[in-house]
Amino acid sequence: MNPITLRFADTALEERFVRESLRSAMPVIRLFLLSAAVLCALFGLLDPFAAPDAYQRFWAIRFGFIVASLVIALALTYTPVFIRHAQLIMSGGMLCSGGGILAMIAIAAGPAKETYYAGLILVVIYGSSLVRLHHLNALLVAVALFVSYQLVALEINPMPLRTVFSNDFFFAISILVGAFSSFFQELYIRRNFISREMAVEGKARAERLQEAAEAANKAKSEFLGIISHELRTPLNAIIGFSDMMRQQMFGPLGNDRYKTYADDIYDSGNHLLEVINTILDLTKAEAGRLGLDEAEVDLVRTVESCLALFRDETEQAQIKLRIIPPAQPLQLSADARLCRQIAINLLSNAVKFTPRGGTISVSFPADDLGRRGLEIRDTGIGIAEQDLERVILPFVQVESSLSRNHGGTGLGLPLVKKIVELHDGTFLIDSRLNVGTVVTVWFPSRRILDAASASAIKLAV
Repeated sequence: MNPITLRFADTALEERFVRESLRSAMPVIRLFLLSAAVLCALFGLLDPFAAPDAYQRFWAIRFGFIVASLVIALALTYTPVFIRHAQLIMSGGMLCSGGGILAMIAIAAGPAKETYYAGLILVVIYGSSLVRLHHLNALLVAVALFVSYQLVALEINPMPLRTVFSNDFFFAISILVGAFSSFFQELYIRRNFISREMAVEGKARAERLQEAAEAANKAKSEFLGIISHELRTPLNAIIGFSDMMRQQMFGPLGNDRYKTYADDIYDSGNHLLEVINTILDLTKAEAGRLGLDEAEVDLVRTVESCLALFRDETEQAQIKLRIIPPAQPLQLSADARLCRQIAINLLSNAVKFTPRGGTISVSFPADDLGRRGLEIRDTGIGIAEQDLERVILPFVQVESSLSRNHGGTGLGLPLVKKIVELHDGTFLIDSRLNVGTVVTVWFPSRRILDAASASAIKLAV
């Protein structure tokens, strides 16, 4: 933006600003042009008293020239011509109004020729502040009227110098005030325009980025889904044949190392299959295609069956693994496979990041809202507060010496969160570095089954 003219360097932007500014200000412009014409006409009532010998000529100038020029300018605002030549039309209206007053001063006698200059001040105020006249145009017209007034007051219809100087002082002050008012008014309007443009552009950019991110995420999910499906076919063959070899179904393998290798292939294949299934479940959940196969689920028994999978690992690491059963049975209307996956993923994380000699506690809290939950508390390495939001993003692992020493895809917690939300539940994680982590999964009260509901489901099955 030019600091003096306030025009934008971008021509297209300047043209768009002028059009939008004029269109938005059109009601105000019309109102002030109309009010200027009405005020000028009303002041005509004073002409017979101020200039009884010349009021008829005053009326001819006032109504035939000043009011007519303002009405013509007002009429032009309803035509396409005004948008293209607005500055010229409004400058002309201001110049004609001031010129008409100067003409009346030039032919006035007595007090009228000394006091009618006040009309010029009104013209400056209207032109500089009340219509969208560019501040430089308003200033140019005002200066032209000031110079013309000197010619009228000193040469055409001379006045006492004291009166001229006094009138010049107030006239000049009104021009300066009008110039400052016009400048800062236009500066404010242009800055607001730029702010709106930046907001609109920022919103459009954000929408474009969001669309690109959604498209990329969709493409990623589709790619992972396709790759996972493609991997499962050969992987099932690897698992199947390695299982046949480890069981020596067609005879001994010979060297015992072959059986050990077959065991390793089988275990690695199953681990890879679990990873692939996790990816498939996550991509389905993100795409809204992961459905619930609802049935009665004994959450305590489900968790207990999962604990058995980690007994050997926790005993080797001397990790204390304990379960605190609830006071009341905990029966849910939920997907049994997904509930088991919640427990396995949370227990796997707790065991993975709890150092030797640590403790893992499993409990089943309840709250006043009728919700029941699963809480797994460990004394592991913990997570920094600023990383808590990141750990529930897919494929994200918080960097630390211990986390780098333990593999993983970073899909466990994101998948648990998706499954919990699918059950209309709440997933909470609280953690402190070098203290431990508490993960709580809450199931809504509507999924909690009482004894009568559980019996009814069993009979139905």
